[in-house]
Amino acid sequence: MIDAQRKQLLWVAGAAGLSVGTVWLLRNLLKRYQYWNSEIVKAGTVKELYIFPLKSGKGTKVEWLDCDIHGPIHEELKDRHLMIVDAKQKYTVLTARQYPKLVLLEANVEGGVLTITDPNGKSVSVDLTSVVKRKQIVRATVFHEQKEEGLECGDEVSNFFHEFLNISEKRDIRLLYFIEGLYTERNVVTQSNFMNNPVPKLTDYAAFHDQASYHMLTQGSIDELNSRLQEHDPPKEVRGLNFRPNVLVEGTPAFDEDKWLEVHIGDAEFLCYQPCTRCVEPTVDPDSGEMDKHVQPLKLLREYRLTPEGKMRQLYTKDPAFGVYLALKKPGRIQIGDEVFVRYKPTPF
Repeated sequence: MIDAQRKQLLWVAGAAGLSVGTVWLLRNLLKRYQYWNSEIVKAGTVKELYIFPLKSGKGTKVEWLDCDIHGPIHEELKDRHLMIVDAKQKYTVLTARQYPKLVLLEANVEGGVLTITDPNGKSVSVDLTSVVKRKQIVRATVFHEQKEEGLECGDEVSNFFHEFLNISEKRDIRLLYFIEGLYTERNVVTQSNFMNNPVPKLTDYAAFHDQASYHMLTQGSIDELNSRLQEHDPPKEVRGLNFRPNVLVEGTPAFDEDKWLEVHIGDAEFLCYQPCTRCVEPTVDPDSGEMDKHVQPLKLLREYRLTPEGKMRQLYTKDPAFGVYLALKKPGRIQIGDEVFVRYKPTPF
């Protein structure tokens, strides 16, 4: 009799345990489903669109962008498909971090011909069709010693950069052109420490971008930063071009982008997978090509925009977050004035 009762109690306890386990599992499944499938709501509108054909070069403001897996395209302009490297230093990438004046160089492509123009109107042209046919492949050293190949664009444009940047013989500046299919170690596979919230599992196929193929920022974040900069001595004001986003969104609260999980604009859809962390480049004035001697706004951002303590802080250390990195989910065209629809995370980052 006692054994029978014991068996019955064990059965009831097991059934109850199974029920608790089932409830726990269902709750977690529901929580995960709600996270990835939360409501898409309007967040703001597209205020400005930019494309940067030359890495660290001048941004071109455009009315529309066609969104491709390797970054935005406007007519024959492709975002960050050109970069300069130093052939004497393992073809290491050079940017406005070393040469702030790069932000003054305008790059345009028409009829397959690249033209780079300096602020004084002096220019150099490169036939990109010939560059592709010649296919002189160079393996460059980019960030974190990662390797990425590009096509060598020739001596004439190299001499142009040497003269404009007033570079000594210690460097050998070469211009590289990105085309699909060349070797790269820089395709970004997402990691769980990119955000505190669950991170979308994806691979981002950037060209010569620092990190992601797309970068978005809100005007609200810039306005909030400027309000703080006005309190500093001397006061300073920055704008979207300081941060070199592809898409600037207006009509949102400051740092709304910290909570974005998915973004729909026009025909295109994007997945947000990482905050955009900042180096010294936003201190470069896009009009003068000079770095701010007070290291603003980077110095201020480090005071209040570091990522949360824990796994994110270990990854990003002292690099403040300002903006968001995205990968393309669905190709399509986006335009100035388009409404921006967002799927939100429950908390920032």
